[in-house]
Amino acid sequence: YGNKLVMEDEINKIKKIFIESGSLDYCNKLSNNLLNESKELLFKNNFKKERMENLSKIFEYIINRKN
Repeated sequence: YGNKLVMEDEINKIKKIFIESGSLDYCNKLSNNLLNESKELLFKNNFKKERMENLSKIFEYIINRKN
């Protein structure tokens, strides 16, 4: 992924900027809100319970995975 010439310390600086600026927290909160909205929409429709649970688990995995 990305520029293979980027040094580890440069990557760490960028991560630090995302954390200190609040961008990481904002994105985490936004993704959790969207996850909850998606779950609500799933449960409002007439999907089979097993399908809803599987989709819900997939959504949670995507949101909570670490890169």
